[in-house]
Amino acid sequence: MLFEECCSVIENTGFNRLRQYADNVNVYCTYRDERMNIVFVWNEAALAGFSPELIDNQNRSVVAFFTQKGVFNCRLLNIICTYNTGMSKRNTAAYFPVWFIDENTGKLIIYEEQPDDFAGLREVIENIDISVAARRGKKSCRRAKIVPTYVNWFLIAVNIIVFAIMEIRGSTTDTAYMLKSGALNVSLVLDRGEYYRLFTSMFMHGGFSHIFNNMLVLFCIGDNLERAVGHVKYLIMYIVGGLLANIAALIYYDVMNMNVCCVGASGAIFAVVGALFYIVIINKGRLEDLSVYKLGLFIVMSIYLGFQSTTTSNSAHIGGLAAGFILAMLIYRKGRGPDYEG
Repeated sequence: MLFEECCSVIENTGFNRLRQYADNVNVYCTYRDERMNIVFVWNEAALAGFSPELIDNQNRSVVAFFTQKGVFNCRLLNIICTYNTGMSKRNTAAYFPVWFIDENTGKLIIYEEQPDDFAGLREVIENIDISVAARRGKKSCRRAKIVPTYVNWFLIAVNIIVFAIMEIRGSTTDTAYMLKSGALNVSLVLDRGEYYRLFTSMFMHGGFSHIFNNMLVLFCIGDNLERAVGHVKYLIMYIVGGLLANIAALIYYDVMNMNVCCVGASGAIFAVVGALFYIVIINKGRLEDLSVYKLGLFIVMSIYLGFQSTTTSNSAHIGGLAAGFILAMLIYRKGRGPDYEG
C-alpha cells in the first residue's frame, strides 16, 4: 500500500516514529532548522469516521506531548493517502497544513497555500514506486470514506414528508387550510398566544414550486455548512436561525399591520446562507467550492428577486441571513475542525 511505502521512506530520511496514537495513522518527528518537524501519515481509506475533528485531536495531542517535554517550536504536516483527493481537500485543506497522496495514481498532490516542502520530504515522496497502485486494478477505484451529511438529508426529508402529508389532506395553496395547520400569522401568535407557529411554519410550504425551490437550495449548500460545523451545530443553526427569521417576520408584519399567512423553510435556509457567508469570509474567501463572490451574488439576487414578488417574506429572509451570520460568529471556530457529535 502507498500508506506503508510513504511511512517507509519517511523513516529512511531520518524521521523517528512516535508511539501509536490511533489506528491507521503514523506519526514521525525530527528536529531540524531549530524546530520540531512532525508528520502525520493518514490511511484514510481504512479509517472509519475520518474527519477534520479527528485530525485536529491527533495534532493537538502530539503538540501537547512535545510541549510537556519543553519543545515549543513545532511545525506540523498531515499527509493523507486517499482515493478521493477532491473530497479530502474539501474536508481538510481549509483547516490544516496537508498534502495528499492519490491512491489511484500514486501522485503527491500539494494545493495552493500548502507548504511546498517539509524538511526535504517532497522529493522522496514524489519518487515513491507507484507499482503497488498499478497492481490494484479495480480496487483502486474504491471511494474514500467521506463525512456524511445526514442532518441535511434529514431536514430535506422532513420538509418533503410534511408537504406530502399536507397535500394529501388538503391543498397547500389554500390559506384557510394552511392557517388551520400551523402557518405563521400575527393575530394567531400575538393575540391567541399560539407561539408554536414560529416552529411549525418552518416546515410548511405553499405549493410544489415553493418546496422545490427551497429544498434545491438546501440540497446545494446545506452539506457545506454541516461539514464545516458538525451535525449538532448545523441542526442548531438551522432551527434557531429559522425561529429568529420567523420572529423578525412577525415583528415586521405587526409593525406594518399586515395580517398575512406565512410559511416556508426559506428563513432557516437564509440562516444557513448567512452562516456560510461568515465562515467563507474568515477562511480567506473560500470554503470547499464556495467563495465570497458566489455567496454574495446569491444573496443579492435572492433578495432582489424577493422584493419583486408580492408573496415573498423578505423580512424573514433578511432576518434569517442576519441570524445565521451572528450564530456562526458565536459557534464557529476556525481551525478547530467540526464537532461531529452523534
